[in-house]
Amino acid sequence: MSGTRQQLSKISTSERDLQLPGGVLRSTSSVKNLGVYLDTTMTQECHAVRCASSCYYRLRRIRQMRRFVDDNALRALVHSLVTSRLDHCNSLVAGCGVEVIARLQRVQNNAARLICDQPHGSHSAPLQRQLHWLPITSRVQYKLCLLMYDVFHDTAPSYLTELCHVCNDDRLRSSQH
Repeated sequence: MSGTRQQLSKISTSERDLQLPGGVLRSTSSVKNLGVYLDTTMTQECHAVRCASSCYYRLRRIRQMRRFVDDNALRALVHSLVTSRLDHCNSLVAGCGVEVIARLQRVQNNAARLICDQPHGSHSAPLQRQLHWLPITSRVQYKLCLLMYDVFHDTAPSYLTELCHVCNDDRLRSSQH
């Protein structure tokens, strides 16, 4: 069941539940599917909160072992345990609110500070340039562009290529891009 907060508040909790012969199936505010949390309002806020929480946990653990590993191992740990989580299904946050993107961007900023051994208050943009990292919004755009490139060149899965069609309508301003 999805909708705005105002629409969902009009429905009582008993109306949200599904009556089955074996019992009652209770509704929930979010569900996890393939590692992505989907909430009832489809704002991706729940996914961003859970992803950030998981990444911060891993960053704390990596920080504890920082003095025992070299720089290459540290980068590999951050990439495998944090950056991969930020990139997993990140195309779902395309077009989401500023708060969702900002939450994920803060995680990436802290990961850059950890790798570069900078204090918490330091500016992270130069660190990300040094690490050759794109900001979260650019990472999402890059992933979507790469997916569309694969669709256009028939290297994407067939279920995606069947959904996308080239638009040749000259009346649309966007058709020229």
